[in-house]
Amino acid sequence: MVELVDTPDLGSGGYAMGVQVPPPAPHLDNEAVMEVKNQAQHGLKYTFDATIPAPAIDAEVDAQLLKKGASVAVPGFRRGKVPLKVLRQRYTDQVRPQAVEAVITHELEAYAKEKNLKLAGVPDAHITNYDAAKGLEMQATFHLLPEITLPQY
Repeated sequence: MVELVDTPDLGSGGYAMGVQVPPPAPHLDNEAVMEVKNQAQHGLKYTFDATIPAPAIDAEVDAQLLKKGASVAVPGFRRGKVPLKVLRQRYTDQVRPQAVEAVITHELEAYAKEKNLKLAGVPDAHITNYDAAKGLEMQATFHLLPEITLPQY
């Protein structure tokens, strides 16, 4: 039997090698955060006012920034290694509209599923007020499928 005395054991050296992995962004996987008021149904049209808090939108903005940060080249940083703080300074205005749209779409789908609404098409959402610090207020309209009952033969 041969014993190697001079070779160090792989992985048990005197130093530790670490990899910094950012925490996952708490975005659209969370439960619904939309607050609904003034629900009304007129025939096959279901309308309501809703508020989405700023932290939900900010979390999605951060998720979009991290996705963008994986491919963007910023002087002074390796590709994919740009800190979130730098990404926020440079790219927040670019990704915020996409993030707002993604949050609205997710929240409307979650609300329709929660209320067991059968939608006839894509929901209409009109933003009535938006402040990055306070959140988003909108008015949404769902067009519903009619309930059809077939008579027995």
